[in-house]
Amino acid sequence: MRTFTVMWLGLAAVSCGTKKAPSNELEVTDTGMVQTDGDADAGLDDSAANDTADGSDSGEPWDDTGEPPPPPGWRSALFPDDWAPGFALEAESGFAVALQDYSYAGYQAGEELLPVVDLDGAVSVLDHGADGSGVLDSTDSIQAAIDAVADLGGGVVHLPSGIYRVDGMLSVTHSDTIVAGDGATETFLSFTRSEGMSDTNHLQFSGTLSAGTPTTLATDVGPGDRVLPLSAAGDFSAGDRVGVGMVISEDFVGDHEMDGLWTFAAGDRRTIFKRTVTGVDADSSPPTITIDVPIRYPMLVRDGADVRREPGAITGCALEGISVSTAVDWTAA
Repeated sequence: MRTFTVMWLGLAAVSCGTKKAPSNELEVTDTGMVQTDGDADAGLDDSAANDTADGSDSGEPWDDTGEPPPPPGWRSALFPDDWAPGFALEAESGFAVALQDYSYAGYQAGEELLPVVDLDGAVSVLDHGADGSGVLDSTDSIQAAIDAVADLGGGVVHLPSGIYRVDGMLSVTHSDTIVAGDGATETFLSFTRSEGMSDTNHLQFSGTLSAGTPTTLATDVGPGDRVLPLSAAGDFSAGDRVGVGMVISEDFVGDHEMDGLWTFAAGDRRTIFKRTVTGVDADSSPPTITIDVPIRYPMLVRDGADVRREPGAITGCALEGISVSTAVDWTAA
């Protein structure tokens, strides 16, 4: 009998999507309490009249940002009162260290709440022969349920309470596929395979990407930029999924002081940012496209920076309410 050392990872939800979050969704009433900020009087006060942005003072002893306050303990001292996207600190090395803009993080960029999974109409893995006792291998049965949801155009693959042993690998390749259990203490997915698992996953969510013809940038763009100037209009349309990329050039390597050390993809074109086109202006000079999320790193004409269509990614997928184990015996681990 084979013995398995089980380590469980409880997953509430893993989802994907990209949309711009609104800058301010909360309503905050100024309490007029003590603050420590860079207001007009630059000191401690209990007067709302001096508050930044007219009444958005948190009323708590942290720096007033002019925006609704974060939960206690969530504000970083690195971000000053007048922080804006593109802010950077000067490091001892002389390089500017940017403080990233996280307003686009989270499900649908924080613009929407995680959807509630509705099990009505879900495809149960039990109906496809899965064994919820953990004794028999359920790889084929679970994959059959996943494929059945794909044939429906999306939906929920339901793993009722139980332990499901998977000796192989599972693959989700269709958008809007939710793999859901009955809770992290009720549904357990136990992957037993350890051989040949380097650089791969037991449960893979993946589409089939393709690449269009690249259009080079007309000028350099940098952190915070959403409008990309193009050397030619091309035929981009709003909604296109694109890759903004560059060549890992000798100059790029030199900028990072990695001469003779940086070998990965040296001389190759690499997609650095995956974005969605939200607007096209083919009549401007140069023509431009607007993307949903800003660039985070300088993309230079010197390095052949370009943008190209990269359709085929899947979206709207999740793994929810399941504890997952990939641990086997200690020797194999």
